[in-house]
Amino acid sequence: MCFFTQAKTLVGFRVERVLEQRIYPNAMKGLRVGTRLFRNHDHAFSRVLKKASAQRKISITIDFKQDADGICLTVVDEDAHRSQFKQHLAFDPAKHPDRMGEQIVTQLSRTGDTPYTVTRVTVEPAAPGFIPIGTLNAMRREALDQHTRARLQALPVWTAAPATNAVPYPEKELTFTANILNAHARAFYRRHGVRRMEPAFETLADPAGKTVMTTRYCIRHQLDACLKTSGKDNPLPEPLQIDDGRHRYRLEFDCQRCRMHVVFNGRVRKPGRRHGRD
Repeated sequence: MCFFTQAKTLVGFRVERVLEQRIYPNAMKGLRVGTRLFRNHDHAFSRVLKKASAQRKISITIDFKQDADGICLTVVDEDAHRSQFKQHLAFDPAKHPDRMGEQIVTQLSRTGDTPYTVTRVTVEPAAPGFIPIGTLNAMRREALDQHTRARLQALPVWTAAPATNAVPYPEKELTFTANILNAHARAFYRRHGVRRMEPAFETLADPAGKTVMTTRYCIRHQLDACLKTSGKDNPLPEPLQIDDGRHRYRLEFDCQRCRMHVVFNGRVRKPGRRHGRD
């Protein structure tokens, strides 16, 4: 099987450039530009690509024991977790005890899409009684489910208490943008050396004049009235304001950095309403 980057036709490829000669050095001998190639399907290579090589399963052993009281399956995994599944089951002597033992090993080794892979199955006694295949499969599923629950219960849980520290905060004064809303937040910043703290925006007595948004979106640019590109003509004289029906905002423009600042101006006074009821 030869690898190359470009082909002129689907059958009868022409070599344009041969890649990865270090992987198949012997296969590249005698190949020149213009050589006609015929592609064969490599079944072995295709099988390798289809394998789940990154899949990792947990190795387990299963001990099967049968006595007059029933059946006990003991599962031990590679991390030394151990679980037992017991089921009371009446059984008759098997017509072919050796085949029954082989059947038990075969059915208990089939883990399917579970996270386990069986490395060993032991059967005791060596000549067990007859057990239907459906019963074996059901016991295997329940035993593996029970072992999964045992692993989850044994999963270590790491807990750690928060470590109080007094690492200096990079700023000594904080504005309302720090969103300091309660005593816990104030105590936190105070412990880290902040001397002056402005409360959160919604608790300010007079929030007028506070910048509530800084954005690269610019209304002037959107309306083709950019002060940097429109020259001396200024079809939108300042101050520019917008409102949402309840509050009014003043727009300020930092043209050097291409930023627009939205500044809170206060509530909108609607006609016909008395002061303090808007």
